[in-house]
Amino acid sequence: VLTLSYEDTDATGFAGSTTTVQVANESLVTILRTGTANSNLTLELGKKHFCLYQTPFGAMTIGVQAKRLLCELEENSGVVEMEYTVDMNANFLSENTITMRWERQKETKGTK
Repeated sequence: VLTLSYEDTDATGFAGSTTTVQVANESLVTILRTGTANSNLTLELGKKHFCLYQTPFGAMTIGVQAKRLLCELEENSGVVEMEYTVDMNANFLSENTITMRWERQKETKGTK
């Protein structure tokens, strides 16, 4: 399992929250947000998941369906791409694409 985590900013609209993306395999990714906004989205190819999406303005249940998941993982870097749709009460809300490129930071040894 690959786990990527970052602090949200005003640019994402969720300042004060932390987002964690867990890649279980090529067909299952979970996006967990905690803090000022809380949500747990499950993206799984071939399945629609109903997820609780909580914002500072209230909570709602949304339907999430993965259209495409791409996970290119190397030992110290990689790319995770997620395309998915969101609906509420069976009404289409949005189509979303997230591309995350990551690179493991090199450890530096302290000197005396």
